[in-house]
Amino acid sequence: MSETSERIEQLLAEGLRLYGEDRVDEAARHWTEVLELEPGHAEAREYLEAAGFLDPAGAEPEEEAVVIATPGDGHEETVWEALGLYRRGEGAEALSLLESLTQQDPHRLEAQAYMELLRSHLFREYLAELADGKAVLSVRVGPEEMMKYNLPANAGFLLSRIDGSTTAAEILTLAATDPFEAVFTLHRLVEANLVEVTS
Repeated sequence: MSETSERIEQLLAEGLRLYGEDRVDEAARHWTEVLELEPGHAEAREYLEAAGFLDPAGAEPEEEAVVIATPGDGHEETVWEALGLYRRGEGAEALSLLESLTQQDPHRLEAQAYMELLRSHLFREYLAELADGKAVLSVRVGPEEMMKYNLPANAGFLLSRIDGSTTAAEILTLAATDPFEAVFTLHRLVEANLVEVTS
């Protein structure tokens, strides 16, 4: 492997690490440096597009067609399908698709990387819906109606902490699951009109 190739691999990996730590701007600088070393580097472009730093419409039509048409085991097409879903505002569906792909093949590092990128994006998006955690939540339906829904245990726990005066941030700190799963669950409860943001 040449010195340039080694540097590119280091920049890509370090960028993913920084992105996972929510240091998005620093990650983007690493991936941009890759493009300076190798203009048109497909993986760096994809990461920057997924992170929102590069407009996919700005890609040369020929280059994008080559990437999408890459033959293989179908994983590339699944990743692109997930990215398309996210760009159309269907983040939860995109995440589900990538999670399914990584479960089928845990060693598929590209899919793992996109899944982490997407989780980071969605975490910020869902937290913003809750006023960055400052929102106060209230339950919209009574216990009897709530029983009609087959809610998972973590949703039930979060619901038990919603009292109309506690902020989303306070509720999230009590959750036993990881921060993304907790904020995602609150998002789904609000989306299902079981919970509302009151302030």
